[in-house]
Amino acid sequence: IDTCPEENIVELANGCICCTVADDFVPALDRILALTPRVDHILIETSGLALPKPLVQAFQWPSVKSRVTVDGVIAVVDGPALAEGRVANDMDALQAQRAGDETLDHDDPVEEVFEDQIACADLIILSKSDLMDAAGTA
Repeated sequence: IDTCPEENIVELANGCICCTVADDFVPALDRILALTPRVDHILIETSGLALPKPLVQAFQWPSVKSRVTVDGVIAVVDGPALAEGRVANDMDALQAQRAGDETLDHDDPVEEVFEDQIACADLIILSKSDLMDAAGTA
């Protein structure tokens, strides 16, 4: 996107952000907030592994809350999987991803993580809706 050059993207790709909030997220947020010109918005996309509450609570930390606010929390759900009663299309692959993530320090069942993400969301985006029939999207 022309309006968002690559140098304005900060990627934290070393595991579950809810487990690395203090170590990785807050320093990254400090770097973002120090940019000139000032950023208008920050969009944080977490993986399906992240517990949302620790991340949202980090915005209440004294070092953060005076500089930035949370305007909304968005969750993206796999429409066809959810229509079939699953939280992901390939549960085995999801479990393997979780098992292979050495930085993930919680082992909550993925269904509980999903429920927490939905409970914290102000907006839920239904992905892959083009693969669903009208009954599945109703």
